Amino acid sequence: MNLYLVRHGLANWPPGAWQGSDAERPLTPEGERIIREEGAALARLGLQPELILHSPLVRARQTAELVAEALGLADRAQAHDLLSPGFDHKALKKLLREHAERESLMLVGHAPDMANVVEKITGGAVKIKEGTVAHVKIEKPDESLKGTLIWLATAELLYTDSTEEHG
Repeated sequence: MNLYLVRHGLANWPPGAWQGSDAERPLTPEGERIIREEGAALARLGLQPELILHSPLVRARQTAELVAEALGLADRAQAHDLLSPGFDHKALKKLLREHAERESLMLVGHAPDMANVVEKITGGAVKIKEGTVAHVKIEKPDESLKGTLIWLATAELLYTDSTEEHG
């Protein structure tokens, strides 16, 4: 199974700018712009996960929806409570059992959860900043959660800032 583990986009508002609950904290305008461009980059790479599951928190939902839209998969994004903060390898096992028939899943969640899960299943420590995508291949999801990190790309690597000149 191919897993694409994604940390939600930038949602760090300046002090005092966000007054609501943490669960309702949205992406910043810059975070939205970067995730839109990142989604376009993932589309150019040909990513087509069968399902995009995300944490019920607003910033993860927004990230999943923006990426799904860019991939032409808007109907495949769904909230899943297991991806709430605290997601771990045990929750991943449950998700994989629920979706055992799938060949590819994208999971959108939070820090430090996404990095911890990648480390647990691959044995390698990674840093997953906002918007980072980790592609992990799990050979036998029904038997063990041992996998291989295929690639990891930060938002900065995936998006193109149209205001910059590239040579």
